[in-house]
Amino acid sequence: MLSVTMLEFASKPDVDDLITVQEAARIRKVSGASIFQLIRRGRLRSEKVIGRTLVYRTEIENFVRFPRGFKGPE
Repeated sequence: MLSVTMLEFASKPDVDDLITVQEAARIRKVSGASIFQLIRRGRLRSEKVIGRTLVYRTEIENFVRFPRGFKGPE
């Protein structure tokens, strides 16, 4: 019998919302390298699935770019 706790279920990524870095780059009209840079900086969440980096479509669609030179709260 298969049993999944609510915590385990809640921690699983919404697979239907995951897209490739290349698809995210196409949506945002930027390079794949720019998407990877946002992931490294912690601005976008990502998941590794079978060796591929995937990002959340909703985060890509709702992403707000900081103005150039913005340093954040001090």
